[in-house]
Amino acid sequence: MAKYVCTVCGFIYDEDVGIPASDIAAHTKWEDLDENWVCPICKAPKSAFKELKETVKKEIKREKVEQKWSNLEMSILLSNLAKGCEKQYLSHEQELFNQLADYYEAIDEYLPIDSLENIQEDLAKDINENYPLAHQSADNQKDRGAKRAIVWSEKSTNMLNSLIERYQKEREAMLQDTKVFVCEICGFVYIGDQPPAICPVCKVPSLKIHEVKRGIAV
Repeated sequence: MAKYVCTVCGFIYDEDVGIPASDIAAHTKWEDLDENWVCPICKAPKSAFKELKETVKKEIKREKVEQKWSNLEMSILLSNLAKGCEKQYLSHEQELFNQLADYYEAIDEYLPIDSLENIQEDLAKDINENYPLAHQSADNQKDRGAKRAIVWSEKSTNMLNSLIERYQKEREAMLQDTKVFVCEICGFVYIGDQPPAICPVCKVPSLKIHEVKRGIAV
């Protein structure tokens, strides 16, 4: 029988085992699960899962592309570097990266928010094209740090994609009578009454996962 893995948190649904704790018996096939079933760990929908198969690595040709980073992209990159320093207890470097991130954010010219459809197109390109290239590059260089960062980023991208898909189905009802939490380390977003005990993406404890109200972490 088949296995399916959550692309957000890594939870594996094994048809042989089922989920007895959730009254899903062993040998329950994937297609027999309710379409509204969600990941028991991170609440991602079924669409965020993919079948777990043995894959043969393909050599991907990498073309050199001249890329100019926007001020906002620089701010995001530097903010992520600051979070990486926090994980390594490098407080001085963390502060410097945060100062640079604040500078680039302050001088950025904000553009109107794009449509959900266009955002999904960008996410799909990252998932299907850019992440495979990034994984191959990290593997070729045997760079474990880069590999870890890519895995985190890919999971967060899949999480954002699943949230958009869910919002398109439920709209405002998705956020009624519930709370929104975000991990300050990796950006994982969780919708529920209480935050998870640990972040399913980067594994930090719940003290790093904060409730968000009207776009502001509290």
